[in-house]
Amino acid sequence: MVKFLVACGLAALLLVLVYAPAFLIAGGLKLPMNTAVPVIIGITIVAAWALAAAYGWWRRLRLADFGVGWARPRYLVLALLIAVPLSAAAQLAIERAHESAAMPGLHLSKAALAFYFLLCAPVQEESIFRGLLQTVFTRELGRTARAAIAGSIGAALLFALVHLEIGPVTAAGALLLGLLAGELRRRSGSLLPALLSHVVFNLPGIFSA
Repeated sequence: MVKFLVACGLAALLLVLVYAPAFLIAGGLKLPMNTAVPVIIGITIVAAWALAAAYGWWRRLRLADFGVGWARPRYLVLALLIAVPLSAAAQLAIERAHESAAMPGLHLSKAALAFYFLLCAPVQEESIFRGLLQTVFTRELGRTARAAIAGSIGAALLFALVHLEIGPVTAAGALLLGLLAGELRRRSGSLLPALLSHVVFNLPGIFSA
């Protein structure tokens, strides 16, 4: 129980440390939404990997322990085979619930939306949740198979939590993606299959925007 509480507390702290500076800077500068989005994405990516470097130094971890490395092709194929039907089902549920992930004041071309939400956002969120937080959860809970599974679930729950403000159906879709991405990360040892599944989940939203 102590290990679990420590892992949850540390993961929650790191999540705040990743996002808070970005939102404080964007809010303090009163940036318009079109400018705030890339600024927030950029700052959070840098913060996530800076914290990963600090945690890795503390725990004597390698970059590979954070999912930096290539994945076997079979995991990329598996990511596509599972993510495509799940993303379609999630998008249908979101549309029926009339939930929109669009941010007020954000007006971007289709090309810009694709760049931000099919490249930048997946890299950002997978770096944070599957790169940093899943690693922290797993390490703090212990180096066992059960700890690795619990770590992927813990990161997925936090991922769903940050999407809850959009709506409960969107949060459920985020949880589904988080569980898939986390398991792919756990099995492959790489962030690449998780990134691919994230791109697939974001793709329907680009066409419906």
